[in-house]
Amino acid sequence: MEKTARPGEHAPRPRAVFARSLACAILIASLPARVSAAASTIVDPEPWEPQDLAPPPVAAAVPEPSVSKTITLRMIRWYQRDVATRSVSRCPFAISCSRYTAMAIERRGALAGVLWFIDRNLYRENSGTGDYYPWVEMPDGALKLDDRFFLDGPPPK
Repeated sequence: MEKTARPGEHAPRPRAVFARSLACAILIASLPARVSAAASTIVDPEPWEPQDLAPPPVAAAVPEPSVSKTITLRMIRWYQRDVATRSVSRCPFAISCSRYTAMAIERRGALAGVLWFIDRNLYRENSGTGDYYPWVEMPDGALKLDDRFFLDGPPPK
């Protein structure tokens, strides 16, 4: 005999009945089963060996800086500390040339950093650079050119 819905009641949908049945089956399957003492001792036919285990993950080691990188950075730090403090600030860029070079060396390596320094000094420090770079007002009110996007990449969109 078919069960009919009373007035005011809705007949259960087949998908809802199936979903409830599936949820109950998953819940029952996830419950721990009673295990006898004899069944709890399982014998593995192929026991693991210590050499079969994967080695523990090693934390990413920070590579040691190369000798050339260390030497060039020390020379730049010496220049910044002893020479640049006594000279006139005439660099047209917001980041000084020595700081720019140190940043390039730290990010790209000694050879690439020195090449970026040469590129900046030979090609970008001329009278036409103001046409290509944005101007930034420094804390002391001086207007300087901003070329940090060469180091950081294009701005996010």
